[in-house]
Amino acid sequence: MAPALLAMVTLLKAYDQVGDADAVVTAQMDQRWQLVLGLGATEPPFSQGVLVTVRQWMIAHDVDLKLLTRTIDLAKQTGPLAGSAARPRWIRRRCCAAALRTPGI
Repeated sequence: MAPALLAMVTLLKAYDQVGDADAVVTAQMDQRWQLVLGLGATEPPFSQGVLVTVRQWMIAHDVDLKLLTRTIDLAKQTGPLAGSAARPRWIRRRCCAAALRTPGI
């Protein structure tokens, strides 16, 4: 399982406010998620158990917060937030941090 794929799923889960079980289904059914994740529509690329394990590991090592912070910093430098002090609603650190650490929303 590619760590980059699981990191992207973690961010998508926080953005869409879905839990682990819904993320598995959404990755299989939602073309937007498939495009972002670079997937086809045949089988889910991960199981709910993998997402639970990854989330628990990320929380234990504060990797979830580092991932969120680095994503925001990169977006400020190169993406839609470049040169802007304004942040879209979903990038509010406190809200996203809570979503990253919530097993099922």
